[in-house]
Amino acid sequence: SLSSVSEQTVSRPAEIPAPEPGLTAETIVARAKALIPEIRAQADEAEKTGKHVPELDKKFVDAGFYRMLQPRRFGGYAFGMDTFWKVIMAVAEGDAGTAWGLCLGAHHAPGVASWFPEQGQIELFGPTGNFKCPHRAAPMGTATPVDGGYVVKGQWDYCSGVGHATHFMCNTLVPGKESEGPLTICTPIENVTVLQDWGTGTIIGMNSSGSNSVRVDSAFVPA
Repeated sequence: SLSSVSEQTVSRPAEIPAPEPGLTAETIVARAKALIPEIRAQADEAEKTGKHVPELDKKFVDAGFYRMLQPRRFGGYAFGMDTFWKVIMAVAEGDAGTAWGLCLGAHHAPGVASWFPEQGQIELFGPTGNFKCPHRAAPMGTATPVDGGYVVKGQWDYCSGVGHATHFMCNTLVPGKESEGPLTICTPIENVTVLQDWGTGTIIGMNSSGSNSVRVDSAFVPA
């Protein structure tokens, strides 16, 4: 069959090992609960700066929180949603805004793994599996077709989780094809501008969620 021929002729990269191959759901939930006092202690500072503090985010990374829903092939743990929500709920006991930012930064790996082409997954998860990515669903910009991909322009508000993101994902409209619905694009965070319009009481509550606006100026995104 064509599929078997494809599997024989296409060179597939080796799997990226997870940092802790034997990590269990029980352990990662326990880690979240153990961090509650530290999460609570940084809440005031996080409200001022608009995102949880870098030292805490490093602990989230080291604990495996961003890899909970990521495929094993790309360095993730592929835990169930029940484990994911237990971790997020524990973090929320410390600070709801911090939990919101972590949740939206760690929640979108399954979307990439389920719907993006294989080559796109390989490039986005990269050689280490370091993937922290919000997704703003409202189509607030455009993706104009060009050779090999799209040129993306626009500005998206409330991009929760972007405060510590490695990538940015959003919905756009293709000019002339608006009736076909939105096109989801994902690109490394270096290709966008995170606007400093969050924190310091910008909104009532959850200023620590890292929900800044993001502007994209003519970024090329491969098809």
